[in-house]
Amino acid sequence: MTTTITKRFFVKYLPVPGPVQVGFIWDTRIYSTHENQIVEILEVDKYGNYRSKNGSYSATYVGAFPAKLFVCDRNIQAGDRVIDLYGGETWSEWTVKPSDAGNPCNLKECYKPIGQIDPTATHIGPGMELDEAELETIPFVTTHNPNKQ
Repeated sequence: MTTTITKRFFVKYLPVPGPVQVGFIWDTRIYSTHENQIVEILEVDKYGNYRSKNGSYSATYVGAFPAKLFVCDRNIQAGDRVIDLYGGETWSEWTVKPSDAGNPCNLKECYKPIGQIDPTATHIGPGMELDEAELETIPFVTTHNPNKQ
């Protein structure tokens, strides 16, 4: 029997506010898994319309958000700031209450980001798991203190 050891930290694309640009987006029309909702944008025209490998999107489409690569922490506690993906239909950021922290169903689609990874760090990708020593080697663009509002 093989035992899988899950590390405390992991790497994941999460939506961020802002206009769609060349890079990655989180597309709310794709509901299967969050990883499948990440689409690479190849081109954005002067009107804000954009093209991906999967097709073209209108600038008026409101279901796409820029996505950035983050290191997230599995240890979610009351008082932490989390990003809630609401089953893939939309997203928000909120503070975990003590009643939420004790109920895993309330946190099922929630992620606690601790830092946005520098895009030049090509050796780091979604799905990677990290321990605290490995975390020290990650180049961050910004760090996210989930305990500050």
